[in-house]
Amino acid sequence: MPSGMQTRLSSSRDPSIQRDYAGSGLELTKVRVLDIACILYLASTPWERFTLFGQITPVQITGVLYLSTYIVTSLVGRRRKDRNSGAALAQFAILLVAVWSALTSAWSVQQDSSIATSISIVFLALSSFAIGSSSSRQLPAMLASLTFGCTSLALLQLTNQFAGLKIGPLIDPNITAFNLCIGFAAALYLFSTSGRVLIRFIAAISTGVIVVGVLIQGSRTGLGGLVGITLLSIILASSIKRRVLLGAGAALGAALFIWLETLGALPARLTTFLNNPNLDDPYLQSRSSIIDAFRELQPIWEIKGIGVGADADFLALASGWYRNAHSLFWKVWIETGFVGLALWVIMLAAIARAALNSPARLFLIISLGYVVPFMYDLGPAQANTLWVLIGLALMARPLHDVAAESVKG
Repeated sequence: MPSGMQTRLSSSRDPSIQRDYAGSGLELTKVRVLDIACILYLASTPWERFTLFGQITPVQITGVLYLSTYIVTSLVGRRRKDRNSGAALAQFAILLVAVWSALTSAWSVQQDSSIATSISIVFLALSSFAIGSSSSRQLPAMLASLTFGCTSLALLQLTNQFAGLKIGPLIDPNITAFNLCIGFAAALYLFSTSGRVLIRFIAAISTGVIVVGVLIQGSRTGLGGLVGITLLSIILASSIKRRVLLGAGAALGAALFIWLETLGALPARLTTFLNNPNLDDPYLQSRSSIIDAFRELQPIWEIKGIGVGADADFLALASGWYRNAHSLFWKVWIETGFVGLALWVIMLAAIARAALNSPARLFLIISLGYVVPFMYDLGPAQANTLWVLIGLALMARPLHDVAAESVKG
């Protein structure tokens, strides 16, 4: 991996950009506009639950801007010279998931909710395609924007927690922790791969802010995600020196946790579990009871589902209990049936194959440290940050890099 990775947008005069794209100076200008729109979108994705002006979120504003720019630049002839050999299959699988999700609206118990969720999935699919079309040399800037978005969101959470303010809406702490974790992974990646001292310093500060932001949510899965990301970062570090630095950072994180616990700044749900993990947990028992309630009704949903985004409405109609299914496996199966579950398995396999050829593959592996536990425990299938990872998996390395590897082989 090249040292000295830069987070600023590359100049349109950079010959490496001209190798990645074919076209005139006007074509390169379109690329720059699209890259800027991408940076704005990525920075806003952790804020997907933060509403402005009623029900509008920052990610909706930047998302519309980004997709509009992507569609326009695609129509006027933006042509990439490099390709990810697995991206086409992954994109096809993503489209199949989106189409089947939309079809479940026809028999959904709550059609309005299913239609809205289907539209959201189409938006997320298109955004992943747009991210996948980005130049590999934009990766540091893309991860820096994710770090910035998560750091600013964490700072807002810290302000609300310690200054007693109530800025913004009440957001589910587990969703907030999930969205913050991608920034933690991005900051650690930049810290361990950048050769620039300033970038590493800023990344180190960001990791500390985001760690505190996750901990004050009281999310045990979030804590597990932080640990998973850190361990994978240490294991995959390029040198012993970087491993030592990351290990020292992990020790500081543990000390920070103990200090926050001493101050009484951590939610009781987190500290109680850590002090006595064998204690019967009503929270986990409740989740198990929810799945049991759905399984009693399994003949109704096991083949074609009850409509994407309609799991809680279905359970409320059937048993008078309004609860969402947790874990990606159960949520997808219940909402879209066995057909939808099979399509998701195919899609994830195709995305994993594409990720092997992506310039972001190291970052994606590190991100598994939090994605896997959250998908098992929570299952936020429509989270913008999850589809950002999917988009990064679709990115392609420049042809000259692939050719160089072939010659070495």
